[in-house]
Amino acid sequence: MRRALPVLVLVLGAEVPLAAQTADDFPSLSRELAAAAIQKEIGCPVEVLVLSVEVDDPAETPASRTVTFRLPESGTAKLSVRFDWEWELPETGDGEWSEPPGRWRVASAASPVREPDDEETRKVRRAVGEMRTIATAVEAFAVDWEVYPPAGTGLWKRLVPTYLRRFPARDPWGNAYRYETGPKRDHYVLASSGGEEFSRLPESYFREVAATGSGTSVPGRPAGPSEIVYSDGTFLLGPFPVGTDGSSFLPGVHPCPSPAGGKLEVADPDVE
Repeated sequence: MRRALPVLVLVLGAEVPLAAQTADDFPSLSRELAAAAIQKEIGCPVEVLVLSVEVDDPAETPASRTVTFRLPESGTAKLSVRFDWEWELPETGDGEWSEPPGRWRVASAASPVREPDDEETRKVRRAVGEMRTIATAVEAFAVDWEVYPPAGTGLWKRLVPTYLRRFPARDPWGNAYRYETGPKRDHYVLASSGGEEFSRLPESYFREVAATGSGTSVPGRPAGPSEIVYSDGTFLLGPFPVGTDGSSFLPGVHPCPSPAGGKLEVADPDVE
């Protein structure tokens, strides 16, 4: 046993630690490839300017990249989207390869790039929260009465105190929230014009949403930088994406021309 011990130590000392997976192990995601993938997600031939391709956390997510881009023609502020490496393992072989088999794929919806603590963002988040609170009360009223409360200056009297303790009549910019219903009171629209005193959207848009619960695009009539529209439990126009499942790649931004023509549309809060 005494002679075997040095041999055992020699074998253990020869072991080499397993190499960790790093960002450099994956093929480069070029700006050209990223722009082409983003254009495909948008669904129409628009110019995409890729500003940067970065690894967020090389140690934790070596197979992910964050692409920052903008759409110059539609005038949007910076947007970001995550790419993940999609493995495509061969059906045959011993599993060894010189570089990972697969391709880069778009793995999230586009999100506006903002400073996390700027004053405008805080106002927008507060407005989103207050509108959700008002909408919850409006929908609770409809559960009891089978119609939404009528529009008018007396809305708060129908909601307070049964469905709402305090009605926030004005948004964080000091403007009145807008609430309307259709003729049958089976749909409603709740809106904030953001930092603008009046909405940049036409009256026909609000009438349509109040009557049908959904709004079509408004060619050539972009909304204000922080304008928010909520209807029947959904943000139709809002500054923050709802989820990242890719169902709406550009939430609030409509860079594709309408079938009838018209200019590109932008509903992003950080329009410069």
